[in-house]
Amino acid sequence: MLTLVACSEAPVQQDTPDAGVTVDSGSGSGDPDAAVPEDPGSFEVNLQRSQHPLVTGTTTSLMVNVTRHGAFAGAVTLEAAGLPAGVVAPPVTVAAGETTGTLELMTATTAAHSLPTTVTIKGTADTLTSIATATMTVRGLPGSIDQTFAGGKKLVPMGSASDTAYATAVQPDGKIIVAGFASAVHSGDFAVTRLDRDGNVDTTFGVNGKVFTDFGSLDSAYAVAVQPDGKIVVAGMATMPGSSFDFAVARYNSDGSPDTTFSGDGKATVAVGGGLDVAYAVIVQANGRIVLGGETNRATIPYDTDFALVGFLPDGSLDTTFGAQGIAITPVRAGTGRDVIFALAVARDASNPGDPVGNEKFYAVGGDNDFAVARYSANGQLDTTFGMQGLVTGVFQSTVGAARAIAVTPTGELFVAGHINHDFAAVKLSPSGAVAMPFGRSIAAVTSTNSDEAYGIVLDGNKPILAGWVYEGASQSPNFALVRLNTDGTLDNSFGTGGRVVTEMAQAGQPDQANAIALQTDSQIPAVRAIVVGSADNDFAIARYWQ
Repeated sequence: MLTLVACSEAPVQQDTPDAGVTVDSGSGSGDPDAAVPEDPGSFEVNLQRSQHPLVTGTTTSLMVNVTRHGAFAGAVTLEAAGLPAGVVAPPVTVAAGETTGTLELMTATTAAHSLPTTVTIKGTADTLTSIATATMTVRGLPGSIDQTFAGGKKLVPMGSASDTAYATAVQPDGKIIVAGFASAVHSGDFAVTRLDRDGNVDTTFGVNGKVFTDFGSLDSAYAVAVQPDGKIVVAGMATMPGSSFDFAVARYNSDGSPDTTFSGDGKATVAVGGGLDVAYAVIVQANGRIVLGGETNRATIPYDTDFALVGFLPDGSLDTTFGAQGIAITPVRAGTGRDVIFALAVARDASNPGDPVGNEKFYAVGGDNDFAVARYSANGQLDTTFGMQGLVTGVFQSTVGAARAIAVTPTGELFVAGHINHDFAAVKLSPSGAVAMPFGRSIAAVTSTNSDEAYGIVLDGNKPILAGWVYEGASQSPNFALVRLNTDGTLDNSFGTGGRVVTEMAQAGQPDQANAIALQTDSQIPAVRAIVVGSADNDFAIARYWQ
């Protein structure tokens, strides 16, 4: 407390005030009786949440806490500055005695989607102010195209003619790997590109963002996985001298250069049966070993194929402890027919996590008339505790259909997606292979008048999202298609239109086909979005959707 001492005939000396204390000298600046104003106090504002996704056409409540200090007990006016375009927030006043206020952030239906934007929340009371900041992002409704991703759609020409993306994987930093086929130099090569988080070609990858790998006269990549160390594994098929098609795999460093620690030159091929051998799937096991899945034709009958797996050591050599000398072949159906693995997924034994490598199991899904699912131990042996001696077949009792993709839940349940009679279809299985209710079996046709097939699946929480293609009406060209299902297998009406989304990626009349889907997490928004890849107008095609 400041004390003034006055003497009868000596001049009055006033002490210098402490920092933060305002002294009002008044009209008589030398008056010894002048009062010194007390500290008016202060306040501060802070936010209950610092990140706020703003959905177009909706209002979002922003809760602001006001903490008063010292002698201040008055009202505080709150206002927002620097809001994304299309967002308004009328100022509000937090009355004396109240400690919270709510700013209503109203986002127009037509507001453009935005990247994360720093917004200032300012509180004022006479000459006192306090500021807090928040990150706000305008986003679309679930199922809508994300306009901040290269304007909504991205086409990447890879070769000189026909290019098709068959697989995608998202790196921990949000960058997107896309792999497939391109007629770059030869009849066809492995083609890989990388995009940054928001859809721009990453020119630090390969040569100007692209990598091509030639094995033989006709090669194509169908699957991709990113190792924990950032290396990229791509699998598919190659035409090699003396055989038809062989399993093929390439591994790249994180910059897209060949990883020469893998098989000496970064690539390897395996003739499984000497005829039609194609790998459509790849996984990286916890011990760094690599497993490819696909089909092999060991007979003279065309398209009489079996489930085929090939195991590689981390150095690219065959893992002779896997299957029989590195190869595992499973005839799923008796007699002739096409048994093909289209997808693989790792599922560790949650009941005994002490040895993750020893307990590691993986699933293979495919078929060519109905869904077929197999579970294998880490070394490529059928796990006979799953289904009937390691197999689940005839899920839909159909003669037209195939499982194309799989997603495994943290509790070990699995969702399998594909098509039945050319309609989107999915089933949920328990860890033992039984159909799990209430989801059960779901057929979710995108259109009732034409064909649609699902090629990929991801889990949005506990809801599966299926991606593929659809022919609409009398059209001869398909479009990208997505559906989201509820936990009971019905269409989720909060997603797109009635649970369905159809996207025309190329010019009208040109074919668009979605072949894979992956989730991309963005902690800045926060949000999880779906990356869907395929082909459009003979180029790699990529789109990002809000969930």
